[in-house]
Amino acid sequence: MLLTTNIMIFGLSLFGGGLVVAMYLMHSKFQNLVIEVNSIQQKNEQLKNITQVQGQKILFLSKHIREMEQNQTQNLPEKQVNKAYQQAAIMLTNGVDMEEIMDCCDLTKGEIQLISQMEQSSKNTQKFH
Repeated sequence: MLLTTNIMIFGLSLFGGGLVVAMYLMHSKFQNLVIEVNSIQQKNEQLKNITQVQGQKILFLSKHIREMEQNQTQNLPEKQVNKAYQQAAIMLTNGVDMEEIMDCCDLTKGEIQLISQMEQSSKNTQKFH
């Protein structure tokens, strides 16, 4: 019986020692995981900050692009219309038919008549000066 008791005590001490070693290894792994989680959290914060800065830059650039597009679209039709009116005025002074001017300059009959009247008014004003 003494032999059996000694073997059981020896087995428990081995088991207890193995348990201590297992607990130590688990604690060590847990500490490593905590360190890794902290590192990941720091990297996540850095990426979050970088993303915010990049997002602000993208918003700024897209706003700037939108403003440039608006400026171009606002100025472009005005320039094209002015060119059409100038072309129509030249064609009128050269005696081109109104229908041909309408087709060429993409203007209405009323616009061409107005240009014609303005040209005649301008000529009359120049006669008096």
